[in-house]
Amino acid sequence: MKEWVNPVYTRLPFFGQHLVCDIHGAYMNCRFFGTKYKEILDAYIRRSFLSNNALREYRDNKLKTFFEHAVKTTPYYSKLFADIGISTKDVQSLNDLHKLPVMKKHNVQDCFDDLQSTDVSRNDKILINTSGTTGMPLNIYTTTIGLIEMYAVWGRYYHWHGITPGKDWCAVFGARPWVDVSQKKPPFWRYNHFGRQILFSAFHMIQENIKYYVSEIRKRQPPWIQGFPSLIVLLANYLLEHRQTLGYPVKHVTFGAENVFSYQIEAVKEAFGVRPRQHYGLVEAVANISECELGKLHVDEDFAAVEFIPRGDGTFALLGANFTNPAMPLIRYDTNDFVTLDENECDCGRPGRVIKEIDGRIEDYIVKKDGTKIAQMDSIFKGLTSIRAAQFYQDKPGSFTLRIVRGENYSKSDERKLLVRIAVRVGPETEVQLDYVNDLERSSGGKVRLFISKLSSV
Repeated sequence: MKEWVNPVYTRLPFFGQHLVCDIHGAYMNCRFFGTKYKEILDAYIRRSFLSNNALREYRDNKLKTFFEHAVKTTPYYSKLFADIGISTKDVQSLNDLHKLPVMKKHNVQDCFDDLQSTDVSRNDKILINTSGTTGMPLNIYTTTIGLIEMYAVWGRYYHWHGITPGKDWCAVFGARPWVDVSQKKPPFWRYNHFGRQILFSAFHMIQENIKYYVSEIRKRQPPWIQGFPSLIVLLANYLLEHRQTLGYPVKHVTFGAENVFSYQIEAVKEAFGVRPRQHYGLVEAVANISECELGKLHVDEDFAAVEFIPRGDGTFALLGANFTNPAMPLIRYDTNDFVTLDENECDCGRPGRVIKEIDGRIEDYIVKKDGTKIAQMDSIFKGLTSIRAAQFYQDKPGSFTLRIVRGENYSKSDERKLLVRIAVRVGPETEVQLDYVNDLERSSGGKVRLFISKLSSV
């Protein structure tokens, strides 16, 4: 079932929809989490403690084979290498990638057919897509093995933290519309018993419904909570605002699919009693970054060839090559994300480069009238648990709107404190409007972006 929101699924009674979710869980387990997955996962785990030299050699060997495959089987790279006058012998490692041009998302859209490998049959291709949170949805072809590789590198990250997907019950807050958006009453969740998941709807998490979500979690007591930070923090802030707990020990909270901000980490720690862990990944499979048990972010060097290009301000643009996807090679693909690097190796002993911070989308700034870009605006929310959710909206430099979903205890004192913090961050000359709302603008995938920028260039 490729499209979940369709007339048949929507008309099914709740138990019928649960059955469909169970069938989907069984299908996923059979196709992607069988013997081959276990083999690939075991190989990833074994590579966790390779030496740096051995890991670089593994990555560069994969990359060389990938170049040869791309040039031999895709019209796009065959023409590109010919046009710039180089051969695959000229690109032998990560350090040689600078000889190739950077690939943008619009290049993938414009050259979609020519990027597909002729060595992968039509029946072996699987079409997947991004949610389009940056305003540019994208389709990508991959293969069953390509997806298994992606699930396996995620599986290694979970393994680091003692999590076993499919064994540990998990409350999932993701993008799929399991519940019809027109539904007005609970339950706003469905069950995948086969995968041991409670699938919560992102589209019904408005202020008056959160109590139902909390009640279901208390009832089921899943040891693991996984999903979008913006949604999980809604639960955390509800508990903090009402001075409540879930009433049982949560073992794991894991974030994915969105930028993670310091105030979200602190809210989850206070509400659930555990530090949330995060991993960074993309549908394009050009990079993966996983947090270890010591809180350090490790580049998964054996999954993709990741480059960091200096931006002149101490941060680095993140580019990557998806050498685990033979169906649609992407080389030097610009993720539009940037990072701060950590020069020190992690004490956990794992090899590879370490990231100090994933700073997120390049457009996650407030732009002042003189063009100055102010990042890390999330710091203004620290300790203000009476704010259930917030979102910056900017359509011209020098002014912005801060949309706020207020909690019951939000007061004029909180408002004054917030305005003072904003003035400290952006200066008194920047115009600020507070807009109190019941819910925030979401992407088509259910995500709540902290920043919505309508500026033509940020």
